[in-house]
Amino acid sequence: MLIYIFGVGSLTLEAGRSFLRASNLCGGFDNIAWICAHENGLLEDLRPNDIGLFSKKMRAHPPLGLRSHVQSETLTGWRTEYAKTYRAH
Repeated sequence: MLIYIFGVGSLTLEAGRSFLRASNLCGGFDNIAWICAHENGLLEDLRPNDIGLFSKKMRAHPPLGLRSHVQSETLTGWRTEYAKTYRAH
């Protein structure tokens, strides 16, 4: 079975599910990054494209526990191998 996702094209059902899961997770990460940027007074100093949990300009700003998790091999590996492939642009 094929499904169509606007802007992505035709995908198998499993690939479509993976795309939607990754998109939802990445959206959640983006929301957390915006909260961290707001709490640290960075909204005026950074461009919107610089705000993200994986952004080099944001690395020092999430709370320490979250920062160590975001920079862990597990999450960076997931982002590289999975999320970047399926994330909506």
